[in-house]
Amino acid sequence: MLLQLNRCPKDISEFVNWCNKYSLNQGGLEGLKSLKFWPDIYKEFKIKNNNCSMINLIYLCFNANSEEKKEIYKVLISSEEITNFCQESVKSELSLELNEKLKGDYLFNDIENLYEKLFFNKKENDLKKNECNNQIPKKYPSYINVLKIINNYFNN
Repeated sequence: MLLQLNRCPKDISEFVNWCNKYSLNQGGLEGLKSLKFWPDIYKEFKIKNNNCSMINLIYLCFNANSEEKKEIYKVLISSEEITNFCQESVKSELSLELNEKLKGDYLFNDIENLYEKLFFNKKENDLKKNECNNQIPKKYPSYINVLKIINNYFNN
């Protein structure tokens, strides 16, 4: 139904209705129904995002806002996006942030540029980050946008 409707389900009950429509076994859906407890479990046990990235993705597939779900949908239906998401999401948040800062810079050819990006532009980058915190940047691939969405919803 995701592919037919070109979107994520509105909520878990819509997904359950899709499953009922095609006579899928209800027993296999018990884990999805318990997703409503995920934010509490996440907080209680202080789970790091790189240890629960797929659960976070599935949770937000049902519970994110409509704009965020558009990005999540792109990741869920594309083998390249979901593969990249799986590879990047298991890395620590600091590793992902550093990787994005260094993209396109030739580390050994321009050490001054690297130093400037990492240290001198920190205040400028922090200001940009605060201004755009709730916006989904369009210049990044969907899997990166989804990682940013997850980090906005889930952070300990």
